[in-house]
Amino acid sequence: MKGCRPLSKQESESVLAQLSMDEWTGLRNSCLFVLGLNTGFRVSEMLSLDVGDVSQHGSIVDAVTVRRCAMKGKGEGRTVRLNAKAKAAVSTWLATLNHWGCDTGTPLFCSRARKRISRIQVWRLFGQAFASIGLTGILGTHCMRKTYADRMYTLLGGDLKQLQGALGHKWITSTSQYLSFKEDKINEAIDAL
Repeated sequence: MKGCRPLSKQESESVLAQLSMDEWTGLRNSCLFVLGLNTGFRVSEMLSLDVGDVSQHGSIVDAVTVRRCAMKGKGEGRTVRLNAKAKAAVSTWLATLNHWGCDTGTPLFCSRARKRISRIQVWRLFGQAFASIGLTGILGTHCMRKTYADRMYTLLGGDLKQLQGALGHKWITSTSQYLSFKEDKINEAIDAL
């Protein structure tokens, strides 16, 4: 979503708490949000995943690969390592899916009828969560990817080339657009000269 902004740590925690409220869908929504914040996958990439993509032989995989057909652009499939937070969220959600008798071919993010949820459904869920906690600005599902980009940029010491790899961008200009919200800091620095 063009112009979408990243979420602060406190905003992320508030959104996660709001998404977690429903007994059944809360686990699914929380897993989706945590996975997005910790992998930088686009929402459509996450929605393309099946249970077998994240769990093999009863264990959570160390890295998840999104197939090329689910990706934006013409790049190859993209593999992203799962950190402890992402693994914990996936594990918790899979316990529910296993309880419901889902198999490896079941969509990871599905409805109670085991049908893959849509980007529009996720957009509505997130929109409701943002509104409930009073967040303002241009917000949407892409906030997860923008938040990932912002945090990774800081953790990588401002290395744009490494961030390009982390986001899976072919062109570094695409990566730099993810940091356009940092222009305010540049303007503040100029005014402080």
